[in-house]
Amino acid sequence: MKRKILWLSHIAPFPPIGGVLQRSHNLLIHLAQHHHVDLLSFYQAKPLLTHFKTIPSGLEQAREALSSYCNHIEFLPIISDQQKFGQPRLAFKSLFSKRGYTINWLTSDAFAQSLKKIANNYDLVHFDTISLAPFCNLLNCKTVLNHHNIESQMMQRRAQQEPNLLKKAYFCQEGIKLERYERKIVPEFDLHVTCSELDSERLRDINPLANCISVPNGVNPEFMNADYSQMGSADTLLFAGRLSAYANQAAARRLVDEIWPALTAEKSDFKLIIAGSDPGSYLDAAADIDKRITVTGFIQDIKPYFKSAGIFVCPINDGGGTRLKILDAMAMGKAVIADPISCEGLPVRDGENVLLAKTTADYVAAILELSQNPDRLRQLAVAGRALVEQHFGYNQIGANYAAKLETLIANQQ
Repeated sequence: MKRKILWLSHIAPFPPIGGVLQRSHNLLIHLAQHHHVDLLSFYQAKPLLTHFKTIPSGLEQAREALSSYCNHIEFLPIISDQQKFGQPRLAFKSLFSKRGYTINWLTSDAFAQSLKKIANNYDLVHFDTISLAPFCNLLNCKTVLNHHNIESQMMQRRAQQEPNLLKKAYFCQEGIKLERYERKIVPEFDLHVTCSELDSERLRDINPLANCISVPNGVNPEFMNADYSQMGSADTLLFAGRLSAYANQAAARRLVDEIWPALTAEKSDFKLIIAGSDPGSYLDAAADIDKRITVTGFIQDIKPYFKSAGIFVCPINDGGGTRLKILDAMAMGKAVIADPISCEGLPVRDGENVLLAKTTADYVAAILELSQNPDRLRQLAVAGRALVEQHFGYNQIGANYAAKLETLIANQQ
């Protein structure tokens, strides 16, 4: 039975390129194949300007693409996006707030009014991030909260690794506020959706009353359908991600500063590709100094880089959730070498479909092993692709999520 579902979003869910956009877009459009779905969404200026020339043109293209799946679509701005120094001012004000920056970020009377106008039209409302949770009290229907990661755990991990004492203190108090808020709002939602069983356990540790299901991240159809039979060069390494994200930037710098010098001291003819938007002057300078390093900046299509590289290296040891970049690399037939934290929540097995590494020496040894052993490289790549095919196609993920929501709604009646 098709139900009426409202999807609340903190970002215009288009195009499906990387991270939150990839998960949100694909879950929304596959859910719409089973239910009637409408969209009420904030839009963020920076992601739109990364992909489109102007914000209006980006919203127009997003509306056009999503109109095939949603009857009602409404986009609203984030207040701090529109104000001069809006985000720093909000961060400062949130020091003196019980809820903290992450929860105060989407405060909006306009969004609340738009939600009130249509709230009674739906069987269920999907909240796509905890930052939208304050709007829950406006509704009188089933509600679901999606957790792209457990925000308090991610913030606490960031605080532990931050060398700057002022930032460390800020992230620490933000993590404490987030955990307090997560504990409070758990009972206000009928269902909590996480990316993995690990994140479900983390949320239940905060509040045992959390009714959780795991809806995993998946792989874009274009990656699943791409020709992955070309193994690429075993001497070409790839790391990809939005480099303005602190965990990605830190991983890229570790590659350039620590792993790359140690690796090329052993074997000099490797190439390194760092692909992603907003690399910053530090990474650009590294590429200028060492011509074996390529820093692409933003690219519309990453598939050619996946095809040219034989090994995907992911030294991320911060952040939370599950890493879509790991799934994308496996879908494209790349052998993956990654930190255990990069693989959290994924059913990978060290030595079978991924090589896990922590230290610089671990990475160098793993890369040299694969570059010198084509059969081992191929075995790892084929096993990774098989894992993705078995567990991470969005058709099945979307169908399973739609069925869970139907059961949740039916139990109300």
